[in-house]
Amino acid sequence: MEDAVTWSAPQDAPPTVRIAAHRSTMLPSERRVADAIAAQPATLVELTAQELAERIGVARTTVIRASQSLGYAGYTQLRLALTKELARSVPAPRTVGEGMLGRLRADVEELASGLHRLASTLDEASMQRAVELVAAAPRVLVFGSGLSATIAEDLSMRLTGIGRTAEYLLDPISQQIAAVQLRDGDVALLVSGSGATQSSLAAARAVAESQGSLVLITSFARSPIAELADVRLVVGPVQQGFRDELVRRTRVPHSILVEFLVDRVGEALGPEAAAMHLRAIGILADNIGE
Repeated sequence: MEDAVTWSAPQDAPPTVRIAAHRSTMLPSERRVADAIAAQPATLVELTAQELAERIGVARTTVIRASQSLGYAGYTQLRLALTKELARSVPAPRTVGEGMLGRLRADVEELASGLHRLASTLDEASMQRAVELVAAAPRVLVFGSGLSATIAEDLSMRLTGIGRTAEYLLDPISQQIAAVQLRDGDVALLVSGSGATQSSLAAARAVAESQGSLVLITSFARSPIAELADVRLVVGPVQQGFRDELVRRTRVPHSILVEFLVDRVGEALGPEAAAMHLRAIGILADNIGE
């Protein structure tokens, strides 16, 4: 008699399909993880591996092994795949009035209603420490990948505009090469909404190998990059959480924090920063045509 063939979910199958396909072959502890995710995907996608482990009473390594049993490299990849699956069921956009302008007004109102939460996860000590590090650093690097890249570039330009020269590097390999060369007192400013982007994580690890400090601007206090940061500036949940961070992907709150941070660094630098800011405005004016 031939051995029975166990059906395996296709590689492009969403997480809930993979769970149904592989549940019977998983270890009991791993099965608890899979069952919890299948029962409450929209809720549990917001949790880190450690938070999920604590909720269902297993070890963090069990969460990672369960993810790998389902065909993912780890929990972060499973979480991203689950977000993609949930995105397919996003409800129709709310409108305020007719047509596209109605949808735009609805989006603006939704964002505005949550902006008061922007500072809810920031703390005075971290803000003060970030300002002190950036103001005093002999060298400042600024990193950001994906949707955070434009925020990082803006941060670099704004700091340079007040006389606090900041190097912006977009290429992931260049980021790592520059980061590992940081010396005592140097600072790397890393913008990463999710705190889990692989290229940004590689840059963060390079900073950790150097003598420099890492200041992270992010949306989540607990993430692979956050664990490496010397200072974490966590933007409050203006939207709902990890799922919205990837699906809606607004960077308005991060832009607000960047502007505030640069202003505070300018204050710390004193009159020279104010004078340089005026000179920068003059240069901008000279480059605007009639």
